[in-house]
Amino acid sequence: MKRKDLIDQLISEMETGKVRTLGIYGHGASGKSTFAQELYQALDSTTVNLLETDPYITSDRHLVVPKQALDQKVTACLPVAHELASLQRDILALQRGMDILTIEEPWKASEVLSGAKSILIVEGMSVGFLPKELFDKTICFYTDEETELKRR
Repeated sequence: MKRKDLIDQLISEMETGKVRTLGIYGHGASGKSTFAQELYQALDSTTVNLLETDPYITSDRHLVVPKQALDQKVTACLPVAHELASLQRDILALQRGMDILTIEEPWKASEVLSGAKSILIVEGMSVGFLPKELFDKTICFYTDEETELKRR
């Protein structure tokens, strides 16, 4: 399916209430954020929230130190690197009509997402580690290894 056709289909499903919570996840550098932004901007901003999950990825701490591989680290490709309980809590809060304050990061200021908005787009690798029941629909973006390395 072509990108524009997919966006048009999703807009239709969201505007009719068939899809209220959409999860977008996949490989690093696969275009998740770009697609989510494009979809978000195509919808009425008074009805949609975009929750980016990168701030829920833990950093600057050693989560696991395997005895056989002391020089290794946990990357975002592993569920243990994600603060999934807090992310799930925030998704459920928005779905139940409660406002949330997003996590501030150096690349993005904190903001209030309104629980009064009927559509929620959740974007990022963390989506792939959450229970699918949280979402009405999920989309996974894939890319080949060579492309992923070039984009990073």
